[in-house]
Amino acid sequence: MRLWPAFSPDHHWQAVRLILVSAGLAVGSAAEHAAFGWDDPRHWVPDLVVGLTYIGAAVVTLPRRQGTGWLLAATGLAWYAGNFDSALQYIHRGPLVHALVAFAGWRTRSEIELVAVVVGYAAAVAAPIWRNDFVSVALAVALVAVTGHRWATGTGRSRRDRRTALAASVVFASSVVAYVAVTGAVPSGDAVEPMLLAYQVALCAVAVMLAVRLVAPSAAVVADLVVELAESRSGTLRDGLAEALGDPTLEIAYWSHAGEYRDVAGRPVAIPVGGGDWTATYIERESLPFAVIIHDASVLDEPALVEAVAAATRLSAANAALTAEVRTQISEVAASRRRLVIAAVEERRRLERRLHDGVEQRITKLTDRLRYLSDEDGAGEHLRCAEGHLAHTLADLQLLARGLHPRELDDGLPDALAALVERCPVPVELAVTAKSTPPEEMAAAAYFICAEALANVVKHAAAGEVRLELDERGGRLRVAVTDDGSGGADPSHGSGLRGLVDRVEALGGTLTISSPSGRGTRLVAELPLGHQAG
Repeated sequence: MRLWPAFSPDHHWQAVRLILVSAGLAVGSAAEHAAFGWDDPRHWVPDLVVGLTYIGAAVVTLPRRQGTGWLLAATGLAWYAGNFDSALQYIHRGPLVHALVAFAGWRTRSEIELVAVVVGYAAAVAAPIWRNDFVSVALAVALVAVTGHRWATGTGRSRRDRRTALAASVVFASSVVAYVAVTGAVPSGDAVEPMLLAYQVALCAVAVMLAVRLVAPSAAVVADLVVELAESRSGTLRDGLAEALGDPTLEIAYWSHAGEYRDVAGRPVAIPVGGGDWTATYIERESLPFAVIIHDASVLDEPALVEAVAAATRLSAANAALTAEVRTQISEVAASRRRLVIAAVEERRRLERRLHDGVEQRITKLTDRLRYLSDEDGAGEHLRCAEGHLAHTLADLQLLARGLHPRELDDGLPDALAALVERCPVPVELAVTAKSTPPEEMAAAAYFICAEALANVVKHAAAGEVRLELDERGGRLRVAVTDDGSGGADPSHGSGLRGLVDRVEALGGTLTISSPSGRGTRLVAELPLGHQAG
């Protein structure tokens, strides 16, 4: 049977805070009585406020950031130690320097930071070090340099924390330098008391700056993370989280059908056991295992931040699935458009063959028969007229068949373009350097692009010279038609150029038209030589 109620984590931290406040009041009161008594509040009130400010900062930051919280508490309690023994006058600067260098946490991240913390504690224990004016200024400047380096090399959320630490270090260092400069300039000692008060005010400001950053509203913490992830240029969620949280060691793994967590490459991931420098944050989706984030224990120690990361992870996974689905649909649409173009080319070829093998053959035979009758029987004008009509009809059918599918393409695209150029009434310079044989639908598209471009030149451009180029660039077939005509061509006007744009895009290519008024027109189409369209 349980004789006392179980304590929840909230109850635990409430007890810790109560103990800290009680200890601060008790130790502070004893220290002020020992050093000043109660007769002169001008001395003991500011001194008491400094220690209680750090105790209060610790109370409001625990348990969100335990490392910094305990360092602030140690600074507050150590502040009173100098009232009992003058040799301990600077002992508070040890945990204070530690808090500034390692903010927001207690672990150092580099050798420079470790050295700075060790030197800070050594100088705090050896009081003569801080009593030396030159050394105290040098140490203050060095502290700003270390925190400035941390800020300059930080990323994401840690950079914002380090910016706060840098600002607080500047306030602390400025107060130290000002104290040395002013008291040194006034030998009588009259400046000591006001500069000590200024130093106490600066210390309180440092505690408030650190605490305000650590107790930012949950909404602000979540907003910061969302903005940082959105601004991240990293290619994966893992990289984005690592940058936003300032933890380059961070890893993310997803729950697999095999009943274990695997990384994005499909490899099983070992989950760290609690108590070390790294810990695991589990993320669920619809009350089922979904993902786990393995990270430095100090970067995800706030419930609001954990929830923000969990939401970002779930959202990223949903977005990735949606993106993959959209890409699949786009690929299917592109493949469908390509199939339609290929089917249209094949249907044009079949229709051209039917015209050639059927109607054209019969009209040719009928024309030959009429010519035979006209020569043999001396038929009159009616037969010759009928023969002329049939000849015109045959020419129209051949022109129609050529429009459906140019028979010259059977001999290759260069020969087909040569025949097209030969029929054009405007002088055309043909330059062919392409060596590959393109797929049938690509060759047909290139031919019709050139045919439409030359037809527009004849109808609208009033050009004197035209150049037609066929070459290969980067695995793509390129055709370019350039004239020196009047320009002003616009694909949005008329169906000819618009149809060419649709055909080229359906095959995975591009078509660009430059046609400034009065300066000619240049049409360039690029088509993939392989079957990778879409």
